[in-house]
Amino acid sequence: MLKIVTGGQTGVDRAALDVAVELDLPYGGWCPKGGWAEDLPNPPGLLALYPHLRATPDSDPGERTEWNVRDSERLLILVDSAGIAASKGTVFARDCAGSLGKPCLVIDLDAGDALATAQAFIRGDEGTLGIGGPRESEAPGIYAKARAFLRALLQGGHLSAREDGRASPRLKLDREAEALLHWASSAPGAPLWSLPPDEARDEYRRVLAKTEIRPPEIREAADLVVPGDEAPLRLRRYVPGAGGTGAEAAILFVHGGGCVLGDIESHDVLCRTLCHDTGATVFSLDYRLAPEHPFPAAVEDTVAALQWLSGEGPSIGLDRERIIVVGDSAGGGLAAVALHETKGRLGAPVRGQALIYPALDLRGRLPSRRDLGEHFPIPRDLIQWFFGHYFGLAWPIADPRAIPALYEDYTGLPPALIITASHDPLRDEGAEYAVALAAAGVPVDYQCCEGTIHGFMNMGRVLRGAHGRTRKRIAAWLNERLRTS
Repeated sequence: MLKIVTGGQTGVDRAALDVAVELDLPYGGWCPKGGWAEDLPNPPGLLALYPHLRATPDSDPGERTEWNVRDSERLLILVDSAGIAASKGTVFARDCAGSLGKPCLVIDLDAGDALATAQAFIRGDEGTLGIGGPRESEAPGIYAKARAFLRALLQGGHLSAREDGRASPRLKLDREAEALLHWASSAPGAPLWSLPPDEARDEYRRVLAKTEIRPPEIREAADLVVPGDEAPLRLRRYVPGAGGTGAEAAILFVHGGGCVLGDIESHDVLCRTLCHDTGATVFSLDYRLAPEHPFPAAVEDTVAALQWLSGEGPSIGLDRERIIVVGDSAGGGLAAVALHETKGRLGAPVRGQALIYPALDLRGRLPSRRDLGEHFPIPRDLIQWFFGHYFGLAWPIADPRAIPALYEDYTGLPPALIITASHDPLRDEGAEYAVALAAAGVPVDYQCCEGTIHGFMNMGRVLRGAHGRTRKRIAAWLNERLRTS
């Protein structure tokens, strides 16, 4: 039987305790001696309400949190759309799990696939599960959300109006996404997969030019060429203005486009945004594209770029201990692979990885690839067109560089932020990868953005809500990770 471990001091803690009592599950945990908790009288205090809790000696909150994490086999942290940054205590619990090597997953309760992702993470009904999250004062309404969620999770049920996280008629697109799909369905022109690659690239850039936000101001951007293992690497360097974390921090950005489309021009606005929002120097990689350069050329270039940035960064004023890798779509998959391939081989550990609706599994075996197979902007035909150009006739279905899920060892990888979209065929790949990382003891923040579609971070002019919320979430996570230790 699963045992719940929690401290009882936050809205999420209280929800976990109440559900454990309701379902007659064993529970325990450490709480501070004396009376406390924002919504409890003193007396009686939590020990009277939950007699299986234990009171600690007089100790600081961090020590109590560490005791609870130590007593848990894995830690599930529940937050709302504001993310984990809204609660310093919750951030500490996540980092404590990382330092102790305990599996830890941060889940947004407002995401449609939260229940299915959590079910995959806890893996059955045995062991000890630590549960944490923010106080009610930090996230109003979190107690009620967490209690409904945990009741469904711990009794193997379903949340109302949700079906194991799958997009369904009850999980609607938001109005902005609906309007975009209407525009796309009525727009003239041939689909990308019917065009030669060169023409498709031009059309891809043309469409993004219509949907991108106005680029924020930074100090400067300039192209440079650096040595690579197989060919010279072209990058664009974005230098921030004053403030932020300082130019000593660096982000390596790897663009999407199925390894056939996209370049440093198509993702220029997104890179300027990352530079502006974090105060870090951003390096956008112009890796070789298929079909001119098929698999594994894009992987080789991404690995080489990360090795160059870690090895040569200090010579250009960067701190190799403050590097984060960010990628979107196919670039998210390349970023994930590069971190596996360079593990233990860099000048210093990478500080984090942010994977934005990443492409991680060419096999198409997960439900979202089937259920959303015709969904704009990456329907099944376009995905197959990408794979045909990138992999050729013999798909490398046993090579982890093509399918990161095939890597056997996830330990030692950097903390991760994984963003997916509810109506994206790639959604379940991101969720599965988040669970795999968390199970290996890698701190993971996972968020599925409700009501929107793949590629929304390049569509801020038309998908303002999803773009704006996620931009803030990404910036907060990056700034936290890039902060000087």
